[in-house]
Amino acid sequence: MTTLRQIEANRRNARKSTGPRTGDGVINSSRNALRHGLTKPPNATDVAMWLSVILGESELPSPSEIDNDPRLRLALRLAVAEARMAQRREVLNMQEADAQAARLADAADTREVWGRVADPSASLSEVAAALDAFLGAAQDNGLSKRYVKEAEGSLRLARKAWIFAERERLVGSAIRQTERQRSSTKELRTNREA
Repeated sequence: MTTLRQIEANRRNARKSTGPRTGDGVINSSRNALRHGLTKPPNATDVAMWLSVILGESELPSPSEIDNDPRLRLALRLAVAEARMAQRREVLNMQEADAQAARLADAADTREVWGRVADPSASLSEVAAALDAFLGAAQDNGLSKRYVKEAEGSLRLARKAWIFAERERLVGSAIRQTERQRSSTKELRTNREA
């Protein structure tokens, strides 16, 4: 059971961690997602290309057709998810290529950073700046991977919804075709008997 002392400590800590308090701090934190571009919506051209691939048609439906047809809405949802996934993988691949090139320089940088950390004449701000720069690159790559995972989840859900809808459409079509065949068979029997 949580003690009164722990509850008070939690409340004190919560008051300390409320996010940025100054105008500059709010502005800086609001730009966090702009650094990598992973949260921006996918390019409309890419979405249109994916939509045409998904529907198997070169001519795209109008926005009003998409609004009125659940199947087209699902296709658009899947196209957006595919485009977003491609965009995020591209950014991640670029970052990994940059990281690969930077790894060659990292050995020297690592020695320099740890040399600066171990140097008793280095100021605290120099040590902090060196560590921030060193750890910042790894953090960016981890953030990109987080956004890629999120896009993979959205894509997986969109694919499931599309597959389910298409299966329902095809099964419904097969059932209607079977019913038409049965009714035509009944008509033939009725005509033979008459």
